Amino acid sequence: MFHLSFKGIYMAQLKYWNGSAWVTAVVGAQGFQGDQGPQGNQGTQGETGSQGSQGNQGNQGYQGPQGSKGDQGNQGNQGSTGPQGYQGNQGNDGPQGFQGNDGAQGFQGDQGPQGFQGDQGPQGNQGYQGQGFTYQGNWDPGTTYNAYDVVTYSDGSTYIASDTNKNKEPDTNSSDWTLFTSVGLQGTQGFQGDQGTQGNQGFQGDRGFQGFQGEKGYQGYQGSQGQDGTQGFQGDQGNQGFQGDQGPQGFQGDQGPQGFQGDQGPQGYQGYQGQSDKYATTSSSDYTLATGSGDITVAAGLS
Repeated sequence: MFHLSFKGIYMAQLKYWNGSAWVTAVVGAQGFQGDQGPQGNQGTQGETGSQGSQGNQGNQGYQGPQGSKGDQGNQGNQGSTGPQGYQGNQGNDGPQGFQGNDGAQGFQGDQGPQGFQGDQGPQGNQGYQGQGFTYQGNWDPGTTYNAYDVVTYSDGSTYIASDTNKNKEPDTNSSDWTLFTSVGLQGTQGFQGDQGTQGNQGFQGDRGFQGFQGEKGYQGYQGSQGQDGTQGFQGDQGNQGFQGDQGPQGFQGDQGPQGFQGDQGPQGYQGYQGQSDKYATTSSSDYTLATGSGDITVAAGLS
């Protein structure tokens, strides 16, 4: 049991029974704050707050220098040959090339169909009387030949007689025969030309004297090359070569900005307050006396 009476605004008198006698205590104005008591036991740790949102990704670091080129892989197998492309259109005629050297005389071609008989031209001037010759066909050892007789020998060349002779082979008797025309070397096979349309049958002309075979004319200029045909389909791709060595690692990029702070977790329980020999009060509210053996709460207005 205790009794409290006020002695002014900032003073109060307290009487309390300590078990054997009444003790009077004067409560004065609030004193200076006492030294902080020893720290109480730490309260239970509060639960961990929710994790904050992830920060934005930092800017990408600079690209590292390119690594050294790896060794070249083995060459893949060659793909199958694609089908041949379509033949291209014939190209335009190119510029005329330089005249080539005379080719060897080829074999005489088949005689073409006789053309229409042309109009008779005006008579020319009388020419000088030339030396004539007589073609006697293939050489015959049993025939007597006179000067200016022309024969075709077995080697294909023609010879003219220098004087009268018999059974004198033309190719070995130069005193009796002179080479008239030499047989040409066989030329390369020409491309077969397109067959022309057959012309109308010409009128039968008078049979003329068979002349000597003329020399082969100059070879014509080569025509321009045609345009390239369409490219064929691409063959299958070869096997991939081995991978080259990896290049050195690039520099590390800058660190991204820090993420947002997570929400604070709930506060833990407050620890027990330490004991103190000081007490304080006011004149208008309840107050607590702190003693060495416990706390005593006094309500204001008791007398």
